[in-house]
Amino acid sequence: RAYYFSMENRDNSGFWYGFNITAVIRIGFFLCFIPFTQALLNFAQTVDIGMVQTSTSTFAVALVNKGAVPLNALEFEVAFNPNEFLVTDIVPEDTLCEERFIISKNIQNASGTANFACGTVTPFTGTEGTFAVVYGHMLKTGTTSITFGTSTQVLAHDGLGTNATRNLSNLLFTNR
Repeated sequence: RAYYFSMENRDNSGFWYGFNITAVIRIGFFLCFIPFTQALLNFAQTVDIGMVQTSTSTFAVALVNKGAVPLNALEFEVAFNPNEFLVTDIVPEDTLCEERFIISKNIQNASGTANFACGTVTPFTGTEGTFAVVYGHMLKTGTTSITFGTSTQVLAHDGLGTNATRNLSNLLFTNR
């Protein structure tokens, strides 16, 4: 009896075989890596920035850092109606701002904007804090809206300048 085996002899050492195996591995890696990267970025964005009225002439710019992400710089821009409110000064707190790292403090009452930026060498790792107090005057009785501008952000102390800002809470300032 003769047995015939019909086995095809495959050469698994060719260029296209190696290329296809590498492509499948890389596609699988990237399909897993993209959601992981997005989750990491969402995890890093855990800081909420808000404004809280502290008196008839001041409001505080504060943060809540639920993830205790180390932070080292912040910038905020507020917009207000210049016919209703006047900003006189922005005073930083020691929470996240070192006096030697006050980057900018610019008040433009004519256009109704105020910008402030600062940083620190020692990262802030607390879960909440006030980093600046804004002094101003209501020009008439009632309420006015004070909103954050697009440049408002707090940066993580990761060496990359990662924006850790999750939410911004605007303020309805009241003077009666």
